[in-house]
Amino acid sequence: MKSKKLRGKFSSPNEVCEESGESFPAQKSTVHLPKTSIMLASSKVEEIIQKVIHEKMVQPLIVNVLLDKESIGEFHQSFSKLVEKYPFPFNWSSMNKGPIDQNSNSSDWIIELHLSSQAKFREQVEKEFTYQVAQQEEQKVDWPLIYDLVMRAGFSLEDFNFNNSLKIRLLELQGENEEENMAEIRQFLETKLPKDSNPFHIVGIKVSKASGLQPGQLLHSFLLKESHIYNEALFNRGMIHDHKSDYFYLCLDNKKRKILDLHGKRIQNNGNYDGRTAKQARAETLDFILQAYETFQDEVTVLTGRGNHIGSNGQKGVLYAAFEKEWINDESIVSIIKKYHPLSGNGGYKIIFVKSKKLGLSTARNEEALPHVKKAISQMIQKRQSRLFLQMDPKADPKARLFPGNQEYKLMTCLAQDLSLKEPAFFKSISPISFYSKPGELRFIFNHRNSRYPGSMSWGNCFGNSINEGTIGSQEK
Repeated sequence: MKSKKLRGKFSSPNEVCEESGESFPAQKSTVHLPKTSIMLASSKVEEIIQKVIHEKMVQPLIVNVLLDKESIGEFHQSFSKLVEKYPFPFNWSSMNKGPIDQNSNSSDWIIELHLSSQAKFREQVEKEFTYQVAQQEEQKVDWPLIYDLVMRAGFSLEDFNFNNSLKIRLLELQGENEEENMAEIRQFLETKLPKDSNPFHIVGIKVSKASGLQPGQLLHSFLLKESHIYNEALFNRGMIHDHKSDYFYLCLDNKKRKILDLHGKRIQNNGNYDGRTAKQARAETLDFILQAYETFQDEVTVLTGRGNHIGSNGQKGVLYAAFEKEWINDESIVSIIKKYHPLSGNGGYKIIFVKSKKLGLSTARNEEALPHVKKAISQMIQKRQSRLFLQMDPKADPKARLFPGNQEYKLMTCLAQDLSLKEPAFFKSISPISFYSKPGELRFIFNHRNSRYPGSMSWGNCFGNSINEGTIGSQEK
C-alpha cells in the first residue's frame, strides 16, 4: 500500500551523489541521483519506476535524490502526481533523510525513495492460492478486486496447504430498511461461518435498493452496530468496496468455525496426496480447540478422516488414532473438555466443552452488580467451570449510547480491584483471568494459562464502539 513519510533520520555523506547508470545489477539495491532540476529528477525517477515494474523487482530499490532544501515540497508534489500513474501492485514510500552532512548547515538534502513491485506475488495470488465460490456467484465476483484484497490481507502460499482455501460468499440484502439489513448481515455471519470448515472467508455484502440506503450509509451502520466484525476485517485482514457493483468485501479469519477438517488434498499436477503429518495435525487441532473455547463455543468437531490414505510412515489412520491416544489428553485442553465421542463412520470426533456460566445483569451500578458476579464465580469454581458470560442490559445505563463499551470495561476493572484487595487468596487461585468485552457483553475465562494475551491488555475503538481484551492476575500460583 502507498505511504509517505515526511521525516526520517539523517543520511551519512557517503550515501550521496553517484551517477545511477542505465541498468540495476542484482547486487545493487541503492541508486543515487545527482543534484538537478525538479523536472529532470522526476523524469529520471519515472524511468526507474518503469524499470522496477518491467523487471518485477520484489526487493525495494532505494533511490536517493539530492535536492535543495527549498525544493523538497515541490519534489514531493511532483512525485505524488507521478506515482498516481502507476497503481498497485507497484509499491512506493518516500522520506526526508535530512541534510547531506548532518554536522553542517548544508542546503543539500536527500529524499529517499523505496520502489518495488508485487507483480510476482500477484501472479501467485491469482494462480496458486485456493479459492472456493459457488458456481452461480462466480460471475458476480470482481476477481481483480478480490486479488488486490487478498494481496493486502497478509496471506502466504503456506496458508493454503492441504485442504485450506479462501471461501468467497456473496450476500445480497433484501431488507427494506436499515434494521432489516443489519439483521440479515448478523444472521448470515452467525449461521454460515461457524458451520464452515474453511479458515478464511471473503464476504461480499450488497445493500438492498428497496431500503433506499446508500452503500456508505450501510457501511456506517455496520461499523456502529457490528464493530467487532469490522475490527476483525480492518485490522486483521482488510476490506474493500467495489464501486461498480456496490459490494463491500470483508476478508475474515473464521474464528468461530465449529469444524476442523484435517483431510488433505490430491495435487493435480502430479497426483500426490498432500496431507498433514501427525505433528502438524496435532498442533492445528490444539490451536483450533483453544480458539473455539475462547470464543465460547459449546462444542466442536474435528474431522481426522478414516485413514483411507497411507501416510509418510506407511501407516493408515494415523490422525484418527493419535487424537484419542495423545491429543485429547494434552495438558493445554484436558481441563476444558467435558467429553468427546467418535463420529459415526469413524471419520472424526465430536468434542463437548465444560459448560460456561451465563449471567444477565439488569443494573449499571457496579456496587449492585459485583455481589451477583462474585457469587456466580464462586459457584463456577465449585463446579469446575471456568467460563463466565455476562449479558449487560444497555437500557440499564442511560450513558451506554454515548459511551458504548464503557459500562462493561468499568465492571471488569472494578471486579479485578475488588477481588485483589478484599479476597487476594481467592483472586490468586482463579488467576490468570482472560477477559473480552464489547458493548452488551463481558466474558471471563478463569485459570486461563493458555491465553493468547498473557499479561497484557489491548483496547480498540471503532466509531465509538469499544472492544477490550487481555489478561489480568498473576500466572504464578
